[in-house]
Amino acid sequence: MSQQWGEANPQMSNQWVEYMTLLATPGLPSCSNTDYLAGTSILDFGAGTSNPDFGAGRLDKGIIFKTKKELMEVVQDHSIRHARREYYVTESSKTKWKVLCKHSTEGHVKCNPSYGIKHVIQNVNDQTRYDVPYQKAWYSLKMAREIVYSTWESSVLKLPKYLGAIQKYNPGTIVEWKHKAFQQSTGSYVLGYVLWAFKLCIDGFQFCRKIINVDDTHLYTKYKHKLLIAAAMDGNQQVLPLAFAIVDEETYPSWK
Repeated sequence: MSQQWGEANPQMSNQWVEYMTLLATPGLPSCSNTDYLAGTSILDFGAGTSNPDFGAGRLDKGIIFKTKKELMEVVQDHSIRHARREYYVTESSKTKWKVLCKHSTEGHVKCNPSYGIKHVIQNVNDQTRYDVPYQKAWYSLKMAREIVYSTWESSVLKLPKYLGAIQKYNPGTIVEWKHKAFQQSTGSYVLGYVLWAFKLCIDGFQFCRKIINVDDTHLYTKYKHKLLIAAAMDGNQQVLPLAFAIVDEETYPSWK
């Protein structure tokens, strides 16, 4: 019978300690259990497959150790020889041993939005002397950005609440929505367009020249929407943004 991670192996004696699930970036040699951006390592006892190399001083996915003490010694040796980073224990029991990296590097993405794939590759190489593949670096960066900024889908779901708060604390602010359709399966609307204009910008238009310029720019996101901006110029030759809109594409209805 096949086993799932976290199940006990009935064919093994109680003296055996089950190995771990590698959650973050499986397959990396030496530091295969490390999420380099989130700065965490999770060693979780699960029912790994039997391996003839157990207890050989190796740390790899699927290895089973005889005792918990043996696993702890191998992890400690691995952190010194290969990972070159400290860790601390967050959970310890007879069936589970979980550790995290002591020093987090999530701040790279949080403090520098332009932190890119090449920076990930260089950062990993500096710390581990390992050249991480481009695809794996891209996936790790994607995970880190979702941790820091959340996903595109969750951000869109927060948009009504955000704009509602703006209207509440900035009375007179205008917000208009246009939905494409209603999905019965999810119980939610599909966003078509949304427009908003801040009250202060509306009031400031009376001091501007009566010419409105409308421009757009691409939003380089998963869904390729466009941001429309209506602006005017005041007597000091300064640009005053009047209204903003997010649309799915540049069409006559969206400009209208």
